[in-house]
Amino acid sequence: MLDSFPRAGRVVPGTDLPLRIIGFERRVTIAYLVEARGVFIQRVLYAGRDLDPAARPPAAD
Repeated sequence: MLDSFPRAGRVVPGTDLPLRIIGFERRVTIAYLVEARGVFIQRVLYAGRDLDPAARPPAAD
């Protein structure tokens, strides 16, 4: 799917890179970047795991 619709995932706010995430079969989250050269998978998160703390937006006070 990412090869045909690379911008299908939503952009993760609060990151330095235009990181996107998309769910797969309700168990896996794929974090990826879309560049002119192609789609680059950054992380594959299974069973509700969270993105790296550096990739999350800051907590509201």
